[in-house]
Amino acid sequence: MHEARRIAENLNAELTLIHVGEQRKEDLDLFDEILESAGIVKEDVKIIWKKGKTVKVLYDTCKEEKIDLLILGAIQHEAVLNYYLGSVARSLSRNPPCSLLLIIDPKMARSKLNSIVVNGHQHLKTKDSLSVAFEFSRKYEANNVFVVEEISPKKVKTKIEDNNSLEFAQKEKENILRSENAKLDLLIKSVPQSEDISIKKKIVFGKRGYSIGHFAEVKNADLLVLNSPDKKLGFLDRFFPNDLEYILSDLPCNLLIVDKNV
Repeated sequence: MHEARRIAENLNAELTLIHVGEQRKEDLDLFDEILESAGIVKEDVKIIWKKGKTVKVLYDTCKEEKIDLLILGAIQHEAVLNYYLGSVARSLSRNPPCSLLLIIDPKMARSKLNSIVVNGHQHLKTKDSLSVAFEFSRKYEANNVFVVEEISPKKVKTKIEDNNSLEFAQKEKENILRSENAKLDLLIKSVPQSEDISIKKKIVFGKRGYSIGHFAEVKNADLLVLNSPDKKLGFLDRFFPNDLEYILSDLPCNLLIVDKNV
């Protein structure tokens, strides 16, 4: 609740609170206590109580209320049972109704962010993700924004069999890095940004999703910003992980999945 209030204030947004369940007296009393402790004036927010299956209620309500950003608590290290059956946060991540912020480490007070990592994937959705990352950087005075592009090692076609092939492979890798850096430069320049934002580019060779998650963990990032999935992820995606599934199974930090501009 503290995080939600601050985010709403920073983004000049209206705050809507959704509770899935019955309106029992003990729940209402506890809810009032939580609102008061978080500094939220009850009359200033919209409160929705609905019964039903949690994921469906949240999904449908976000669509009905035209919510821009859904904020949820999340477990950092997903247990085997949650991985296969799916927690609420992860179920919604695989088919988000809007932009989604998963918070693994909520703070009573948070004045600024140390660093933000955002994907630099060549995709139509990436400009929105960069724009949101830059906005959060400005609002939360982040020290650094790392724009990370992940390149499959398979892009290096040369097979290393001797010193000559090793040299060819290294040159091929250098050419790929130059090309991808040029693409990142163009992408970053295409998104409006404040002059005081410290933007750093990073090209990593590795499996998409796993590599950027590892990078965010190594950099001790406060926020990882990713594009929303191109399609609804199903049960089989949990057996054959894609980029998002790697991150959901072991969140390196708070995760913002951008479905559209926040």
